[in-house]
Amino acid sequence: MPTSATRPPSVPWNDLEEGHFIDLDQVRQGLGSVAPRVDVLPLIQVDSTNQRLLEWDTVPSGFCLVAQSQTAGRGRQGRSWHSDALGSLTFSLKWAISRPPSQWSGLALAVSLAVIRAFTLRGMAQGIGVKWPNDILRHGKKLGGVLVETAHSPLRDDLAVIGIGLNLQPSLPTASNISQPISTLSDQGISLPERSLLLGTLLHELVRMLDEFSRDGFAPLITEWHEHCVHLHHPIELHFPAQPTIQGICAGLTPQGALIVKTSAGEQVFHGGEISLRMESV
Repeated sequence: MPTSATRPPSVPWNDLEEGHFIDLDQVRQGLGSVAPRVDVLPLIQVDSTNQRLLEWDTVPSGFCLVAQSQTAGRGRQGRSWHSDALGSLTFSLKWAISRPPSQWSGLALAVSLAVIRAFTLRGMAQGIGVKWPNDILRHGKKLGGVLVETAHSPLRDDLAVIGIGLNLQPSLPTASNISQPISTLSDQGISLPERSLLLGTLLHELVRMLDEFSRDGFAPLITEWHEHCVHLHHPIELHFPAQPTIQGICAGLTPQGALIVKTSAGEQVFHGGEISLRMESV
């Protein structure tokens, strides 16, 4: 893995300060065999790791930006997400997907599974699950989320920017308009080396998952996703900004990652929406 001093040319980050809140040796240990394919740059503060990688079109595939704090991070549907120095682990990875963007359906779901796999390797998977389409839950409460965006480049259209945010300490990261309780990893006692090793492990599993997704798409991952889904076969409500709420039973996913809901009108398939569920059923 290149050091944080390895900087692609023509990137306007003179206003940004590199940080030492991440131990790159520990990151390298977590990365394992994929270390040569990933370049990690830790920054003290940034507006949004995803936004920076979207704007820096000279940054190659495999470049990871990890921030000690974000001032204008964002999630799905334009929600803002702010994180501070110790409260969260927030990073984004630019990656070339070996299939056109029109076939990226289910990518965020696959990334969520990569997070689950990383937690399993680190012995931290107890109570961890996924909620469609991009939430990571712990004991039924939101631990983190995934945001996948297309990086537009004049030379190629296969680059994705994949952002992951995880709560490490109570109450420090906050997202506006959150409609569900928040969970953290505070009881896991995440120290500096452990945070760095966790980052490396997350990136290792993410790279492996992106290789799988590039080769096979989401369909082969459905069974694994169902195993970790907290609302499979449970009553849910599916909310939309300007449409009636859908009520029914979650029946799983299509091979493309769309949500199947059994309603009073029969099975329906949805490609968007926000799920709420009874926490006692999780």
